[in-house]
Amino acid sequence: MTTHPSKAFSGSQGGVEWTEEEVARFWSKTESRANGCIEWIKPQADGYGIFNIRGKAWRAHRFSLLLDQGSLDESLYVCHQCDNPSCVNPAHLYEGTATDNARDWSERGIKTKDGGRRKRNSPGQSRKTHCPSGHPYDEKNTYRYKKERHCIACRAEHRAKWLAKRKNQGLEPA
Repeated sequence: MTTHPSKAFSGSQGGVEWTEEEVARFWSKTESRANGCIEWIKPQADGYGIFNIRGKAWRAHRFSLLLDQGSLDESLYVCHQCDNPSCVNPAHLYEGTATDNARDWSERGIKTKDGGRRKRNSPGQSRKTHCPSGHPYDEKNTYRYKKERHCIACRAEHRAKWLAKRKNQGLEPA
C-alpha cells in the first residue's frame, strides 16, 4: 500500500468532501516504483486507472491531482510529465490544455495519442495480407470486429470443430 504523497487526506470537487477511508481506499490500489511513479494496479482502461467512488468512475490520475490540489478545472486535461498513463503521483501530474499535452508529446517524440503503448491496430498489422493460418485478407474472407480484421475461413473452421465437439458430447448445437 502506498500512502498519499501530500500531507492532506481530504479533498473536494463540487462541494463533495472525501473521507479519510475513501482516500485510503484510493491509495491502497497503488504501488510505488523506483522511478518515482506511483502506479495504479487495479483494472485499467487504455492504460489509465479507473477509481469508482460514490457511484462515479474517475480517471485515477485526475482523482489523485484533485486530492492534491483540492479542485480541478473540468475544462483542462490532467497531463503526465512522466508519460506513464498508470502513474497517479501528483508530483508527476499537471493541469493543461490539449495544446499543452500535444506540445509535450511532440517535445518527447511521442507520435501517437497513446504513446505507442497499444499493440492492437499497430501499423504493421494493416500491411499483413494473410491471417496466421495463411488465408487471404480480402473482401470475401475478411470481417471487422472492434476495428480489427478477422478471417472468415478460420472462424468457419473453428465453428465446425466446436459443433463436432458438442455433437460428440451429445449436446445440441447452439
